[in-house]
Amino acid sequence: MDGSLRDDQYVELKSRVSNKDTIARSVVGIANSGGGYLVLGVRESPYGLNVTGLDREADQMKLLIESVCREFKIQVDLTFTEERIDGKVVLMVGIAPQNSITYYSRSTSPERLYAFKRDEYGRNTLSEASKTYQKIYKYMTLECFMLSLYTGSWRFFEPNKWPDKYERRFYCADYQMPHAEASAPKLFATCLTREKNSEASWKVYAHGEGLNRHCVQLEIDIAEFRNQLDASGLQLEERKVVYCYDKYIEGLHQPADKNYSTYFKPFTRDRFIALLALKRKAYEYEKEVRFFLIPRDRMGERSHGKQRSDYKDISIDFSKVIKSVRVDKHCSPMELKSLQQACFAAGINPDIKKYKCIESKHNNEPPKDAVSIPFELFCIDDMKGSARLKIK
Repeated sequence: MDGSLRDDQYVELKSRVSNKDTIARSVVGIANSGGGYLVLGVRESPYGLNVTGLDREADQMKLLIESVCREFKIQVDLTFTEERIDGKVVLMVGIAPQNSITYYSRSTSPERLYAFKRDEYGRNTLSEASKTYQKIYKYMTLECFMLSLYTGSWRFFEPNKWPDKYERRFYCADYQMPHAEASAPKLFATCLTREKNSEASWKVYAHGEGLNRHCVQLEIDIAEFRNQLDASGLQLEERKVVYCYDKYIEGLHQPADKNYSTYFKPFTRDRFIALLALKRKAYEYEKEVRFFLIPRDRMGERSHGKQRSDYKDISIDFSKVIKSVRVDKHCSPMELKSLQQACFAAGINPDIKKYKCIESKHNNEPPKDAVSIPFELFCIDDMKGSARLKIK
């Protein structure tokens, strides 16, 4: 076969494919390894290459690969080329390299995203970038939650707004390498956690005044959350936070640092996002996950000063995104009544266990099409059993 490849392109040879998982892994693995080709109708043997051909199966293979990409939600650019070799049809599936990590998910577990990459032996290996967590939570104040319900939006901030200077360090940096503007764009972020019972997170959001002195915890439907963020028209990137020692973050930008090339050679958008997912090991208990939204069209310069920051409000249907809610049990009856009305406005009927909201003459009934979602009155410091032990 005549042709040329870049040094970083991969070729995988198969006589034919029928298993959907195998197709998904091959397409994702090649996309995450710089792009390349999946060649069907050719088989490797101890004696070299053997052209087996596809004959009348070529069109079926095209349709199968396209349907797998749709079913497994694989976002790649594919090209199909047929060639005749020794009178036999060979199908070459071109898989373009991507600007970000490519994933696939199964319909049976849409919350799990798998990323594969080709290793040095040509095998598709599971990448550490895979997102195999099934449950994810958001902690916020009662006031913020009610405001989000009334506006039907989720606010994303520029990372220079983050309070920890170690976290905003690489967003506020002055990148002077080639193509830095495209590789380090202005973007917006929100932070969630995989930890259901985080005392620190709960108490962070219970130190204000008024409605801000109560914490609320939302269990989020990850797959639906991603779908709604995708519909925003912005590019979605999701990263599990990597916790490392202070010195690792402090010296990373130095060319002499042993880890410099991991992030800056070459400097790409994917590596810029990876820098924004670094956090000090002291916060490892947070088990944080970060969602980034990147405008597809340039939206001005990144904000640098902590006081100067931009944000983006994203439309969210909370009745579809929220699976369950925990509310501070120390909320007053009037605060719970106010929360109930905010839920009604968002098409949610809060099913609060062991509690009946204050009766009123107005707006006491949920909308007819409201979605019933379980709410729990909760205190992170509650202890099961008697407060006074009897020890014999």
